[in-house]
Amino acid sequence: MEMFKEKLVVSGQFVDLYNFSKWQFWDYTKFEKKSFEKKNLKRSIFAQVRASAKIRSLVNCNPFLNKFLTLNFAKNLQNLNEANYAFKKFMQRLKYKYIDFKYISVVEFQKRGAVHYHLVCNLPRLNIPKLQADWAVGQVDIERVRSVEDTGLYFVKNLCRWNVGVQFATHGTKDNYDEESIKLAGRKKFFSSRGLVQPIVYREEFNVKNFKRKNLKGLEPKFEKSWKVEGLTVNLKSFKI
Repeated sequence: MEMFKEKLVVSGQFVDLYNFSKWQFWDYTKFEKKSFEKKNLKRSIFAQVRASAKIRSLVNCNPFLNKFLTLNFAKNLQNLNEANYAFKKFMQRLKYKYIDFKYISVVEFQKRGAVHYHLVCNLPRLNIPKLQADWAVGQVDIERVRSVEDTGLYFVKNLCRWNVGVQFATHGTKDNYDEESIKLAGRKKFFSSRGLVQPIVYREEFNVKNFKRKNLKGLEPKFEKSWKVEGLTVNLKSFKI
C-alpha cells in the first residue's frame, strides 16, 4: 500500500496541487455502511470534497460540455431511489436521440426536501419543449456555459456552499446541513457518461516533484483553498499551464 502527502491532478490546462498534513493511503479499500449516523458526518463531508474535486477535473478535461441543465420534479419527490430512476430513464432517452451525448450531473435536495439535478452536457441544440416532453416529470431549465477561464470551478462553485466544495447544497443552511449530508451518505454524489477524458493523477513523490519542476516553476496559483476534516488539513493550489 503506497502512502503520499502530495498529489497532482492534471485536468486539461489546469493543475491542482494538494498538500496533506497527514499521510494518505493510495489504493485503500473502500467501505460502505448500510446505516449512517450523525457521528460519521465528517466522513461524509470528506467524500463530498473528493466528489467536488473529481467533478471539476472532469469538466475541465471535457470542454465540449457547454450547456447547463437543471431538472426539477413537479411533485415534492424526496425518494432518492425513485428520483434516480427517473433521471436514468431521461439520460437513456437523450442517448438514444443523440449518439454522442455526454454529461456530468450532481444531485441536490431543495429546502423542502425535493430532489433535483444539475448537469453539464453537450446537447447539440436547445429545444426546451422536446426536453420537457422527454423529462416528463417536471421542469427543465437550460443555460449556455458562459466563457469563463475555469469552467469546472465555475460549475462546482454554483453547486457548492464553500467554493471548491464541502457539499453540493446550493440551498443548504447550517440547520439542514446535517440532514442533507446524511441523505447523500454512502450514495453516489454525481453521475457521468462513459468515455469522458479522465484527469491524470500523480501521487508518487518522484513524479510529483518532477512535474512541479518542469511545469509549475515560477507560476503563481490561480486560487488557493484550505479545509480541515477529522484533524486532516488539506491545502489546495490550482495552476493554469
